[in-house]
Amino acid sequence: VTNIALHPGHSRPDISSITAANAQPEQSVTNMTKAVQWGYISKTELALPLTIHPREAYSTMLFVNAGEEMLSRSFVSPVSVTGVVGMENNGNAGEELCRVVVAGDAHWTTELVAVEPADAFRIHMSVEQAIIRRGDTMVLKLRIFNLSLESRNLMLLMAKEGSKSSTPKSAALKEQAVNAAVVSEADGYTFGVWGISGEDDGTVRLNRDYELLAVDAALVLGDIQGQHASNAELRFVPLRLGRLKVPNFKLYDKIAGRWYTCSHNLSIIAV
Repeated sequence: VTNIALHPGHSRPDISSITAANAQPEQSVTNMTKAVQWGYISKTELALPLTIHPREAYSTMLFVNAGEEMLSRSFVSPVSVTGVVGMENNGNAGEELCRVVVAGDAHWTTELVAVEPADAFRIHMSVEQAIIRRGDTMVLKLRIFNLSLESRNLMLLMAKEGSKSSTPKSAALKEQAVNAAVVSEADGYTFGVWGISGEDDGTVRLNRDYELLAVDAALVLGDIQGQHASNAELRFVPLRLGRLKVPNFKLYDKIAGRWYTCSHNLSIIAV
């Protein structure tokens, strides 16, 4: 196998995505090259050229990242695998090489982006498990869209709830002592670790993991180009039954030195 490629320049409307009874789908070919970024999923890229022997099999995964301003559309694009097959020549002892190209269909959908560039992000969140049980790890999938035209180098950090302004001064000092983290630095990043405080006598609410234990307190997302997206996963452990609020989180752009707050109303039901 010498090459694996997606061909968005030969995209066709995805007929299976059209649900209207009397809709007449277009069969024309659309060049979506400028709107599509594709590549291999991390840690699945094959080392080409690759020799596949009889009764062997290899697999890989491709991602398609595409955005449009006015509407979201579904397409089918060809995926080609190019290779050289060695065929036995009955008349000679040697082998005859034959170049082949095998193609399949990739179904993908464009995502809406900002009509005008904006210094902001749009985040889609979804929960992987159908049933979430107390004490079991749940996975929150994130898709983070960079709505600006500039590249961002992002870190994601869980946002902890701060003390309220209406809290009396003495109680606020006690709350600050209980919720203070032991701060350490590693490779240029600062992390906070919460432990046991001698000031904690059970009368102060902890401003941290009292409903959902955040397994991933910080993630390095890396570079996200303008008008493109990146995927991430956050893991939580439900600590009690019932409806639990997923904590808010913050994005930090290391290039601009700027913070972005993500506030949402997503909750999960733990059984």
